[in-house]
Amino acid sequence: MPVLKKYDSYWFDYPDDPIGGAIEVLYLNEGKKAELKEKTTPTQAKLRRKEIEVNMDMNAVRTREETAVAYIKDWKNFFDGKKVKGHPNGKEMKCSSPNKRKFSKEDGFMNFLTDCILEVEAKVKKDKEKEEKN
Repeated sequence: MPVLKKYDSYWFDYPDDPIGGAIEVLYLNEGKKAELKEKTTPTQAKLRRKEIEVNMDMNAVRTREETAVAYIKDWKNFFDGKKVKGHPNGKEMKCSSPNKRKFSKEDGFMNFLTDCILEVEAKVKKDKEKEEKN
């Protein structure tokens, strides 16, 4: 009987962060990656006589935002940066799609997330290879 596979997620500490920020990154299977690609890459097709010409238009902002939304399962110690009395880093932000979109625009955040995604991919690949051997 076919069973939907639950994929893993892994925690990563934000580098050089004195407050201990961390994100939990999901592994996306091929189907989920295809959904992400469809959300972020509009395709326009033009028919020319006997050949098809396909033009791809990518929206970099939307790609950053939707990548963060799709891959980040959870986080801890993420703050809005608006200093208030007793909270020098501001208010702690919950892990929500709108907040993930905000952080996707921060310098360095997407580089960190991309590194985490690549590491998750490598870990899952290694785990799958182990399963196939057993």
